[in-house]
Amino acid sequence: MAANITAKDFAGLVKSPERLDDPFARYLAYLKQSNGLVDNVYELDKSGGFTGKGSPAAFDFTIHRLAAGSQMLLDLWCTACWRAPSPCRNMRLHSRPEVVQGRFSVSFGILSSLCRF
Repeated sequence: MAANITAKDFAGLVKSPERLDDPFARYLAYLKQSNGLVDNVYELDKSGGFTGKGSPAAFDFTIHRLAAGSQMLLDLWCTACWRAPSPCRNMRLHSRPEVVQGRFSVSFGILSSLCRF
């Protein structure tokens, strides 16, 4: 199934970064929410959803989890940059993440080369 998913499949689900007031609490909430989906993973696996090209349900589940993980990483990373001493603190996001050559790219003005995912 992994060969059938590209960044373009879930890029539209990842939004502009959000400044996290309490990054640790938000990350724990993300982990708790992800942990709540373990039964779904077992059911999809048991039904063969991840075998071969995978089932539509497994594909949908996987792209949403990839998007959620990407969003959390983006929010954490940008929050850290915004909280850091200048010049990083003064970065402004010009647009939401985009896919460039199969990878996420985030444009941060003059620091765009440092912000590749």
